[in-house]
Parts: sequence; structure tokens; C-alpha cells
Amino acid sequence: MATVTYYFVGNGTGTFIPPSTVSATVAVWGAGQAGNATTGAAGAGAGFSQSTISLTAGTPVSYNLGTPGLVAGAAGGDSWWGSPSTIIANGGGSPTSRIGTTTFAGGVPASNTAGQASNGGGGAG
Repeated sequence: MATVTYYFVGNGTGTFIPPSTVSATVAVWGAGQAGNATTGAAGAGAGFSQSTISLTAGTPVSYNLGTPGLVAGAAGGDSWWGSPSTIIANGGGSPTSRIGTTTFAGGVPASNTAGQASNGGGGAG
């Protein structure tokens, strides 16, 4: 059986309609937290979650792709598949708990001086 990979890139909500009934490995990454160039505070990297789930042909599946933090220190948005209680990866700086059979926390922001903010790394291992 051939492997088919779908990528969903951007931010916001959407719906995927599986073309066939399959067991699928779904991986989601949250969006990163914004750093702050004025204070030197860095933003945290986002989390990662992955699980294998069943998809039924023609049955819509909802998803959300988190929006990155857009202003100094703002948390990144959470990303989820199916529902926030099925598979979810926290955004950087978000208190949301990750759900998945495999999860990783986002990278820890580096300490910098004012004007040199950087962000933590991503959560995938």
C-alpha cells in the first residue's frame, strides 16, 4: 500500500475529508511564542504531539493550526487534530497540556540582552 502524506501549513481552522478509510499517523506542532526585542526576553518554542488514529472515508475531520505570537511576549496558538481532546500540541508560552502518544515540549528560550531576543527551538525530537 502506498503512503500518502498531507501537509497543512498556515494558521486557522479547517476541515479534512479523508478519501479512504485508513489508520493514519497524525503529527501537529503548536506555534511559537513571540520574543521581545526591547527587553531581550525570548519566546518559547512550541510543543509537538503525534498519534495514530482511524479516519473514515468521507467523514470530515476538523483541525486547528495555531497562530504564532504576534506581539512581544504573546503566546503561540495551540494546534489540534479532530478536536482539542484528540491530539493537541501547545503553542510556545501556552499552559495547554499536550495530548498524543508521542509528545515533546517546545524549546526553552535563550537568555539575551535587550535588542537581541531569540526564540526557543521547536518541539519535535
